Amino acid sequence: MKYENWQKSPKRFTAMTGCSVEVFDKLLSYFEYAHNEYLKEYKMNGKRRNGIRSYVMYKNAVLPSIAERLAFILSYLKLNPLQEQHVDTFDIEQKQCHELVHDTVKNAVIISACCTVLFVSQIVAGHIHDKAIADMAYNIPSDFTLYQETGYQGYSPAGVSIMQPYKKPKGVKLTQEEKAWNDECRLRIQYEFNLT
Repeated sequence: MKYENWQKSPKRFTAMTGCSVEVFDKLLSYFEYAHNEYLKEYKMNGKRRNGIRSYVMYKNAVLPSIAERLAFILSYLKLNPLQEQHVDTFDIEQKQCHELVHDTVKNAVIISACCTVLFVSQIVAGHIHDKAIADMAYNIPSDFTLYQETGYQGYSPAGVSIMQPYKKPKGVKLTQEEKAWNDECRLRIQYEFNLT
């Protein structure tokens, strides 16, 4: 398993997941709880379980441990690779990777400028839009400055300062100033997330 191989080299582990082994280990217990709670009620494809059959993680599963699943998700978020690269890295088939990436689950994270995790949403089906997660789960206090990606377009609670990259309108080019702001904003979002 890649997770176990990466653990042998702390520097490589951080490069592949965006967090240290120690942070990963702390995050793992929260992820395991959320993973198990979600799968009690939903299938991996986000559909509600019907019947009494409970979720079981089989030894021959594509990603056979919760740690491996968390490593897969973090490396996907950190590296944003092509599916072919993830297929090769985790030694899985293209179809399996597609299902894991597109029919999987996600959550939203809010961190401070000091890289302290302030909020982690419940796990939701991967097809749910980021703004819908924010509408359901966020409770941002007024006089707060929130840097957010374009997936949250339209999320703007009262009294909160929103810092967000410009979304390119169809058929219109962004100005040099807008492009520079996008680079600065995305760099800040990515840098702070990768430090957590």
